[in-house]
Amino acid sequence: MNEEQVTFFDTAEASAEKKAKTFSDTSYDDSTASTGAFGKLDEIKTKVAEITSNVGDLTQGYKDLEGMYNEFTGFNELMDANIYRFETAINNIELKYNDLKTAIEDRVNAQVKADQELMQDMETNTNQMANGEEGDPASGETPAPTGGDTTPTGGETPTGGENPTPTEPTKSPSDIADEVIQGKWGTGEERKKALTDAGYNADEIQKLVNDKIKGTPSPGTGGGSGSTTPTGGDTTPTGGTTAPTGGETPAPEPTSPTFQGGGGVSASDEATAAALGITPAQLDIVKATIRHEAGNDPKAMADVASCVKTRMNTKGADAYSIITASGQFASYYNGYYRDYTNGNYYQGDPATGQSVDEMLNGILLGTTPTTHNHYYFYGDGKKNHFYD
Repeated sequence: MNEEQVTFFDTAEASAEKKAKTFSDTSYDDSTASTGAFGKLDEIKTKVAEITSNVGDLTQGYKDLEGMYNEFTGFNELMDANIYRFETAINNIELKYNDLKTAIEDRVNAQVKADQELMQDMETNTNQMANGEEGDPASGETPAPTGGDTTPTGGETPTGGENPTPTEPTKSPSDIADEVIQGKWGTGEERKKALTDAGYNADEIQKLVNDKIKGTPSPGTGGGSGSTTPTGGDTTPTGGTTAPTGGETPAPEPTSPTFQGGGGVSASDEATAAALGITPAQLDIVKATIRHEAGNDPKAMADVASCVKTRMNTKGADAYSIITASGQFASYYNGYYRDYTNGNYYQGDPATGQSVDEMLNGILLGTTPTTHNHYYFYGDGKKNHFYD
């Protein structure tokens, strides 16, 4: 009830009282009539009192409703303020997320660019060495055989498709096979060309190498090394398979590692490297990378080596190319493998270390069964998980 309504009721009450008083002041001779009139006046006063009371109740009810409305309005304002704070917090989180995402993307892009520049520089250096430009023995170049051999170097091959006249061999095929096993004649097509240019039959030398690795005596060789040959007819890969796929060039490494025997190194490493078509130094990097990817656990190392072997079989590539492929093994391209080179594949008793080394050689060669045939794996900080 508003103020106008209250005023209306107050005015009505005053008017009724005034009329009642006027009526009471009028003289009547008929006492009965007088009594009746005053009775009506009392009834009117009673009704007016009831109306006044009702007006007061209504007024109080209106005030109560008004108070409730004010409380609701205050609550609504509080809710609006909370919603605003909540939306502000969400916006701040989104901004921080975007900043973090941008920072990560910038860092990744910078790292990718740096890796690409490094790979380009390494590829340039490799091309320079392949074209006969000055090289560094520490870069992984295979030295020419000594003892009077006339292996061509630095692009001495005549141009125009002419073949050089083979020189007269100065060593026996058996001695040359031993040098091949030691990594002195390179790998793949490079080895075949060097042997042919030096006056040797590359196929004959390769057969002697295989026989020596298997431990099968060949006529005039005096027996082999006692090692076993890879199953499935694995011989030294041809076609330059020692270079990483995709034109990538590995970081320079020693021509041959100085094994320190951190866990015991088997004597078959040179023969294993020759059978795999890589140098002993490259084999050392392969096994050091496997060690860091797996941790100091022989079973875990066998699992990672099995993954490498699966990729070798699938791609038809050598172990070193698999390990050094771009973006595949973080232990290699981040340089972590260097902590385990020179034969330091196992930290523990030498006997177990020697077993680990021979196990890795066997899996890579194919003479030791793989633990699985999966192509991919990832680590969760505790163990590696393998999948296809």
